[in-house]
Amino acid sequence: MMYCENCGAEISKEAYVCPKCGVKVKKDQNENDIPNTGLNILSLFIPLVGIILYFVWKNNTPKKAKSILTFALIGWVINIFLNIFLW
Repeated sequence: MMYCENCGAEISKEAYVCPKCGVKVKKDQNENDIPNTGLNILSLFIPLVGIILYFVWKNNTPKKAKSILTFALIGWVINIFLNIFLW
């Protein structure tokens, strides 16, 4: 059992909202799971950073991690093509 931060009522650990006052007691896991433009651009230019960030964040924020990995892979492919054509 736990207590509502708003009204102090005793509620179940599985409760999403307090049955007494109606306030949300559990935060959505995906509230902060939105792609970050700055980190995407960073991983585009430095793919190793994007790959590392993917493995650090893949369990906590999967959408953000997938976006960063996508940009890192695109940056890696662009780097390979530039090296082949400029060689």
